[in-house]
Amino acid sequence: MRGIIVVYSYTGYTRRAAEAAAEASGWPLAELTVSPPYTGGYWQMVARIGGEMVCGSHRAVCPAADVVATAERVILAVPTWWFTYAWPLHSWVREASWAGRRLYGLVTCGSRPGHSGEELARDSGGALVDILVVRQRQHPAPDKQEIATWVSDVVMKE
Repeated sequence: MRGIIVVYSYTGYTRRAAEAAAEASGWPLAELTVSPPYTGGYWQMVARIGGEMVCGSHRAVCPAADVVATAERVILAVPTWWFTYAWPLHSWVREASWAGRRLYGLVTCGSRPGHSGEELARDSGGALVDILVVRQRQHPAPDKQEIATWVSDVVMKE
């Protein structure tokens, strides 16, 4: 089975969670960036995203959504902002070709993931199979064992 882990991280926490999933699965990691990049502190960035959500604007995401084209299974590691998965990735997920692919969400959040699962399922056309929520406030570092167990018991199962 060919798989890939696609990650977008602003503070580095979600990237560490994705690295734990990569270690458990043996799959390569593809890091997404947005253009123009967000700058400043976390709360400044969250405020900017709130404005983008109200206006419906999206930043360009690189690499393009076809990065998943050769994978059968994709773990998408994303943070939660404003009770949804990272706003810049909504259009990226909708542009990806999910036909014949299984999507697994690895969602990090400060407290609650909000509508991240429902919106990932909708935006991927129903390709979402499962979601693991890693709560940052409860764990100052991602729980590698929890992630490895999820990868083994859910993602890698046929």
